[in-house]
Amino acid sequence: MKWIGQNIYDQISRFRNDVFFETNTVTFTSANADNPAVIIENTTADNQAARLQFKKHRGVDAVDGDNVGEIEFWGYDDGTPSEQLYGKITVEVHDATTNEESGTMYLSVANDDGGINTGLKLTGGSTADEVDAEIGRGTASVTTVVGTLTMGSTAAIDNSGVWVGGVIPSAKLDTDTAHLSGIQTFTGIKSFGTITSFLGTLGSKILVGGDSSVTPGDGAAIHVDAFDVTDNNTSASGTAARYAHVSIENPRLMATNSSVTTTDAATLYIKGGPVASTNQTITKAWALWVDAGNARFDGDIDLEGDIDVNGTLETDALTIGGATIAAIGTTAITTLGTIGTGVWNGTAIASAYLDTDTAHLSGAQTFTGTKTLNSFKGTGGATVTNINDTDAFSDASATTLATSESIKAYADTKVALATQTQLTHHNFSDDIDTSKHYVGFTDGDTESETTTGSSVPLLAPVAGKLLKVFLRSNKNFGGGSPTTFTWRLETQAAVNFGTGPSVVGTVSGEGSQNTAMATFDFTGVDNVIDAGDMVYLSIQSDLATASTKFYITCLWEWDLS
Repeated sequence: MKWIGQNIYDQISRFRNDVFFETNTVTFTSANADNPAVIIENTTADNQAARLQFKKHRGVDAVDGDNVGEIEFWGYDDGTPSEQLYGKITVEVHDATTNEESGTMYLSVANDDGGINTGLKLTGGSTADEVDAEIGRGTASVTTVVGTLTMGSTAAIDNSGVWVGGVIPSAKLDTDTAHLSGIQTFTGIKSFGTITSFLGTLGSKILVGGDSSVTPGDGAAIHVDAFDVTDNNTSASGTAARYAHVSIENPRLMATNSSVTTTDAATLYIKGGPVASTNQTITKAWALWVDAGNARFDGDIDLEGDIDVNGTLETDALTIGGATIAAIGTTAITTLGTIGTGVWNGTAIASAYLDTDTAHLSGAQTFTGTKTLNSFKGTGGATVTNINDTDAFSDASATTLATSESIKAYADTKVALATQTQLTHHNFSDDIDTSKHYVGFTDGDTESETTTGSSVPLLAPVAGKLLKVFLRSNKNFGGGSPTTFTWRLETQAAVNFGTGPSVVGTVSGEGSQNTAMATFDFTGVDNVIDAGDMVYLSIQSDLATASTKFYITCLWEWDLS
């Protein structure tokens, strides 16, 4: 060929050197079955073959995720028809780091909705000679191994699904799998065939535990079904000495250390009867119930509780406290003689079985005769250890009660109490406006704006307190816009009168009305008066009062001790 653009028809073209197609698309078209075919043939006499290469040269350093090459498989669908991508092989750069290069190959197919999804993903690992594989897409995917699944060099599962690999270690099984070692708890109902023994480090031992839901009436923890037992040893017309459906041999109790003593040892121990719990009421709780048949005890029976016999008690001899009663017939014991010496070793006698002359903790009873008590106590008081008859009340003990005679005698000797209260009355008429006025204690209808008047102060001969001031007036000082009155208790100590009194306590409140009394309480403020003080009481309004009649009563407390 001498020029570009020459057409070649119906001939074979041979290229003996490299061929470069500098075009976007090369298309091979044939109308024949199984054609066109692209054949790449290698005829060299060695073990190497021909190659089909895809190269990605971006001109700069590669980047993780670069697409190196793709092979796509297209066909028609059964619609218009239109072209559909049915499969693709893609290779990408997984890690472009120098000396750590790895790639990822995707084998993808169209699935259900025509979308392309990866079914096989091969990724170069982070170490030499490592290739990670991911098979399937989504949880609904199914992976089928037609032959035998081999892991490493060991066959694991054959093509029928049977495990043919090595023994799986117990440590690789989950916690719901029974293990020979360690402690585990079985839940649910387990059926066992013939059990030779459960052998542990402590010998033959079966531990039954765990909560369960069962049908009432059945054995919840251990149930032994009725089944046929055939005696194949006893000779014809012979007699078997014994048969036991469940047999417990007597254990041999030993100890590693010397001189070990066990107080109580039992071949069979039952802690107690069933306990009524949530939504349950048990009328009778039995620790051991023999529904039918006789019970045989060849040894002694040591009972620490009561014996309740609804039927007949039969015994050849009965020993009580070392004394033997030879026989008890059918006649009931109606009379019991005097029990002489001996110690009662039975359980506590119930209060109901004691006669009416015995003191009971519950119920009302009457004591007769003289009773000496070391102490007694009420429901919330102190413990009383003595009842004393002392007219002088010299005993101040918190644990001693006084008789009514001594209380009366003491009261009769006292003409007055140490502390007394007193009411004083002070009335005046005036327009006090908003000025501070002192109430006159020693003269009627007296008040003053100063403390120098002789009728103003009160001499306190003993220590005391001003408790309350009561006020009423012929005008209304309460209601919607009330007038506030401020009262001040003032005292002049035992110093020169020229210094003037000092305020002890102050109380303010709404004024009185012509139909109601106002009370001013000094018990919540400083109200203490010392013996020898001159006492002053002042009143002051926050609003103009005009001419008003004030009716005042004071409540005092004096210490006369």
